[in-house]
Amino acid sequence: MAALDAALPLGAAEAPAWDADGAVLAGAFAQLYVVACYTSLGLGCAVCAWAALAGLLGDSKARGLPLPALHSWLKRFALAVLMVHPNPAPRAAAGAKPRPSPNTKPKPNPTPNADNGNATPSLRLSPSGGGNGKKRRRRRRAEAQPLGPAVKVRHLAVIMDGNRRWGKREHGDGIRGHAAGGEALGRFIEACIAEGLEVLTVYAFSTENWNRSPAEVAALMNVLCEHAEEMRRGAVERGLRVRVCATQPQRLPSIVRQRLRRLEEDTRDGTNFTVNVCVSYGGRDEIALAARRIACKVEAGELRPEDVDEDLFAQHLTTAATPDPELLLRTSGEHRLSNFMLYQCAYSELVFIDKLWP
Repeated sequence: MAALDAALPLGAAEAPAWDADGAVLAGAFAQLYVVACYTSLGLGCAVCAWAALAGLLGDSKARGLPLPALHSWLKRFALAVLMVHPNPAPRAAAGAKPRPSPNTKPKPNPTPNADNGNATPSLRLSPSGGGNGKKRRRRRRAEAQPLGPAVKVRHLAVIMDGNRRWGKREHGDGIRGHAAGGEALGRFIEACIAEGLEVLTVYAFSTENWNRSPAEVAALMNVLCEHAEEMRRGAVERGLRVRVCATQPQRLPSIVRQRLRRLEEDTRDGTNFTVNVCVSYGGRDEIALAARRIACKVEAGELRPEDVDEDLFAQHLTTAATPDPELLLRTSGEHRLSNFMLYQCAYSELVFIDKLWP
């Protein structure tokens, strides 16, 4: 109690005559201020408690309670709070660094790839502000985790997902979303070139997309034809090479195959940048085709079974001429590969964002 009397001014023994309401309120505020400084309650809580005490003072006078008894109750309350919070927690000075507790172990810096101790630069996709709690949680999940070792991204793979949903949301027509997605691809290629990338592989039309309605598939083929011609002209002007990766090309309409063949032939000598367009493509189908080709060569005596390894297998994939992607990006908020480059992305960093592709 002696220590409390020293810490809490205007104790019961030192209290002046309680015939003035201001004296009681001043003493109450002083005691609550000390409680706030010695605990984690904060000065704001002390002010609110003091305001409540002012109302209690008026009620006590109305009921004829003696003011010294009110002050004694306040002191007992302060003592109880200090007993609950035995460790003082004074507010740190402005600009001062918080002093670590002796029992607190420092948290190590997270390093995603424990097998490699190199510094890990962060790649973050800035989400837009606002929105409800569910959207904020989705945006937090969309923030890309720090990339692994500090390596230069040469090859970027992208699953361009969300065209149909964007078209329905913005225009009430999913086909318009696919057309806008083709235009966005042109801008995205320019951005990749500006960032110093060497290869871009995009998922334009999967083998599973053949299961959509015939009207939508026909509209997608028309969009593919139009953008193939536009891409051909732009790639020739910029010195880009475009390669078409298809595991079921026979399912494409003849006019589409002709446009894609011309796109590849006219850009064959491009050296400034490479774009792989996966059309009528499936990752499992690609692996099966590669195994079938290797089996045929073994049966023909061109290869021995012991010659088959990872490098040889990769040479029989549709992306044989390009390195594996260091980074795979998928839009629309879906968190799956959807049968895209299953063999090539074995060691790729995966980034998923909520934004729809266009």
